[in-house]
Amino acid sequence: MLNLKQSNYSNHLRFEDRPKSKEFQLDKCIKVLGMIARLKDRNQTIEDCCENFYGKSENGRIKAPETEAIKHSTNIATIKRLKSYYNYCLSNLKQFQST
Repeated sequence: MLNLKQSNYSNHLRFEDRPKSKEFQLDKCIKVLGMIARLKDRNQTIEDCCENFYGKSENGRIKAPETEAIKHSTNIATIKRLKSYYNYCLSNLKQFQST
């Protein structure tokens, strides 16, 4: 006998076409976390390169050319916006009801 009804497990694997599903919303949160991680890695690369090439100032801050400083500050602002968007996405998740 052929079972045409999909299992719960297979339903959770195929969530791309259902944007209101919990899995889709969780995947969106994970993608936002990935973007935050990439921006933090870029900032770390900028900091490491500038420290190697230009050194540090007397007060311990890294010296950098203006273009790199602008990139770094732009990344920090973007990270801040993504963190607030991540918190917004988490707040939209519906919790499981205890049964």
